Amino acid sequence: YRDTVGNLIEAINDTDVRSLFQLMPAELIDSYITEEGIEKQDLMALVQQELDLTGENLIALYGEEWRINHEILETRELLEDELLQLQAEYEELELQVSEALVVDLALTFSEEEPASDSTIQILLLKIGGSWYITGDFLDTLK
Repeated sequence: YRDTVGNLIEAINDTDVRSLFQLMPAELIDSYITEEGIEKQDLMALVQQELDLTGENLIALYGEEWRINHEILETRELLEDELLQLQAEYEELELQVSEALVVDLALTFSEEEPASDSTIQILLLKIGGSWYITGDFLDTLK
C-alpha cells in the first residue's frame, strides 16, 4: 500500500491524470463513465483540469518549485461491518475487495518547510493482490 500512496502523491505532484487513473480499478472508472454518461476522454480532461488548478494554487502559495511530500502517520483496517458493506458495493462492479485500509497522511508542500500538521485520510482497497485508491474525488467533479 505504501507504493500506492507514493504513486498518488507523485501523480498529484506531476499533475498526471494518466498515472492517477492507473491507481484506480478500471471497472470503477468504467462504472463512473456509464453512470454519468460521459466519455473517458472528457472525464480525464475534467480530472486534468482539477489537477492543473491544484498545481496553480500550490504555485501561488509555495512557488514554482512546490512539491507535496508525505509521511504515513497511521493506518487502520476497516471494522468488519465496514468492510462487508464496502465489499458488497464493489461486488456490483464484479470487484473482490479482500482488504481495506484507512491511511492518515501528513503533508508538507516544500522541502524547506518544517513538518506540517496538515493531514488527510485516504481509503485504499486491496483487489486481486494490488492496492488501489477509490474514486471518491470523482464525485467532487459533479
